[in-house]
Formats: sequence, C-alpha cells, structure tokens
Amino acid sequence: MKIGVFGAQGRLGAMILRILAGQNSVRAAGFDASPEGLDAIINAAPLRDAALHRRALNCGCHVIDVTVDRGLIRELLALDDLARQQGRCMMAMAGLSPGLTGLLARDMQARVPKAACIQVSLLQSSAGTAGEQGTREMIDLLTRSGCEFKQRPYPQRPGEPPSIRKLFDLDGPELEFLDGAVSVRLVTGFDSRHMNTIISILALLRGTAPQIYSRLRDTIARRKAQAGESGVEAIELGAVALTRDGNVLASRMLSLASDYGATAAIASASAMLAVQGRTQTGAGHLRDFIGLEPLLDHPVVRAQVL
Repeated sequence: MKIGVFGAQGRLGAMILRILAGQNSVRAAGFDASPEGLDAIINAAPLRDAALHRRALNCGCHVIDVTVDRGLIRELLALDDLARQQGRCMMAMAGLSPGLTGLLARDMQARVPKAACIQVSLLQSSAGTAGEQGTREMIDLLTRSGCEFKQRPYPQRPGEPPSIRKLFDLDGPELEFLDGAVSVRLVTGFDSRHMNTIISILALLRGTAPQIYSRLRDTIARRKAQAGESGVEAIELGAVALTRDGNVLASRMLSLASDYGATAAIASASAMLAVQGRTQTGAGHLRDFIGLEPLLDHPVVRAQVL
C-alpha cells in the first residue's frame, strides 16, 4: 500500500512517516503536490480548508486528518457524499485528542448505558517534550475564560479505587461533534500539582494583567521545553462513567508513551486499516470507523500502550 504524508517536515508528520516506513507492507513518502497514485494520505499540516482532502478523494485516496480546527472539521465532515461516491474513507479527528478520547467515551457509553455522564481525562506529564509552542498553546487553552479547575473523579489504576484530582475543563473540538444522549465531559491537567497551581495563577493574571501573563507564559513554556528535552512524556488517558449524583459506576485507564507518538500511531494505523478495507466509506470521526479494541490491538498503536 502507498500512503502519503502531507506536512512530513513537521514534528508530527515526520513521526508518522517514520512509523509508516517501519511497516513492511507500506510504501510511505512525504508529498506536497498531487496525491495521484497513492492509496491513502494523512494530513499533518495546519491547513485552512479542505481543498487537499477533496482532491485526494477525487484521486481515489482514503484521507486521514488529525486537525483540531473546528471549521476545517466541519468542512471534512461535509465531504461525506463525495467520500461515499468514491468508495473511500474521509476520517477526521484521527489522533489522540480529538480522536482516541472520543472513541474511549463511546466505548464507555456502550459498557455502561445507564451512565448519566462520561468523563474522559487526559493527564499530561509535566516533564514531557511537547515543545515550547505546544506548551504555550496548552497554557492558553487552560487559562481561557470559563475554564474551571475543580475536583473531578479520576479513573482507577489496576487494583486501585477511583480517586479525586483537580483538573481543568477541556473545550476540545470533539465535544461539538460527539452525538448521543449521554453527556461527555473532557478534562485535563498535569501530573504535577505545582504545574496545575501555576496555571491556576496564570488564569487569574490573564484577565487582570495580560502583559504579565504573556511574559510568564512564554517563560514557563521555554523552560519546560528545555527541561523536557530529556524528560518522560508518558500520559494517562482515562474514562469514568458517572451517575447524576457524580458517583463512579465504572472506569478505565490507558497509559501511553507520548502525546505526539500516540497521535502519529493512531493516524498511521487508521490509514492502514482504511487501505485494507477494514473501515466503512464516507466522512466521519475516528469512532465512526474503528472500534477501540481493534485500534489498541493494531501493532503500531500497541507499541504506544504502556
């Protein structure tokens, strides 16, 4: 199978390309022009419209995208008729978050249909290697107006009961596109209480002293990126099914080697499964095409699960 990676010069695109190049059945290459002759493409670039995706579908390619841009996601989902006409898959939100987070939420909904709310949590390593820009964007996301930092139930590790952690609400694009009667809450935070406290203070400064906020945010992002060059980027992704009163009915925890690594692996596996004919046609979210267990059992994704 021939899979092209658009945006292969970036960190995520380069990681996807390395994963694909390590698969015996895959011929992978970066491309920046025509997708003709490819079986599938993965977009890892911050595009503003769906022109590439439409062109790829018309060339007979399956299309995988990991964007978090809501406007672009809407455009991708609107390609459903074209994807069906071409007998191809247009898979949006095919990364860690959005992507695996929504798939985990749907799996928990199916396991506990009487749940009133599914909470999906993403606990990040304060010593991770997300880079300066990624850390800056995360701080901006967590300090926005209306983002609550409060006690939330946290999924259990094997042999342990669910616990409580202070976590931030995550206004991820997935929430807009998840369907179903059960409400879904996305929360996130760092594994360091110190880092979470700093972000809480920054949230106060953002509204009262924006210039000081910007300087401190940039300094923290720069220092974290430097310290994280040799750090461990392991993250925890979990889900809890809750009653209306907030009691935990069930929980599940996944430990993953890294944020970027998980996203690259999920996108790579999705493209391979699509080319192998193991997904439906049309446009949709990762969860519309692949089940949680088949995805986690795919060799390139399994390599990311700790």
